[in-house]
Amino acid sequence: MKRENHFIVVGNTALAINTWRELARRGHAVTRILRRMAQEGEPTDVDLVVGDPGDLDVLRQAGDEDLEDLEIQRGKVKSK
Repeated sequence: MKRENHFIVVGNTALAINTWRELARRGHAVTRILRRMAQEGEPTDVDLVVGDPGDLDVLRQAGDEDLEDLEIQRGKVKSK
């Protein structure tokens, strides 16, 4: 999947989930990075990459070179 001009939201905290939901509600392309597969009851209709968000290969898989913004789970934002 080619990912470009999108947002990446890392983590499964309340902040990360709400950020992902709001961006998606506004029609933005969003990729989530989680350390593990989603559990039962968690949203499954999402562009998801599973792996260590600190791993460069995982970030590349999520399309970090062509992203709009990156939201990490502690709430810090790195804009391109």
